[in-house]
Amino acid sequence: MILRGRFGPSFKSKHYWTLPGVGIYKGLHKNAQKKVNKGQIVYNPKTDELMIILEDQELPTKTNIIGEVENNLELVLKARNGLNTKISKL
Repeated sequence: MILRGRFGPSFKSKHYWTLPGVGIYKGLHKNAQKKVNKGQIVYNPKTDELMIILEDQELPTKTNIIGEVENNLELVLKARNGLNTKISKL
């Protein structure tokens, strides 16, 4: 899957890296939560986007935690808005 990523919630901040338009549209998991931690990969079914969390924060809506960036999170901080981003399972 290749998507165009950007920083959210605005282009000036770097709270999370978002990949909108994933096409999953699954509902919330029973363990969904608003509070997220740096390095987590979460899915927001309300906006249909994957998000890589760049700092601990509380989001406005509940999200499903689906994974974690284990190393090189700094690479995401150097990414450009609109960068084609490929997500794959190792």
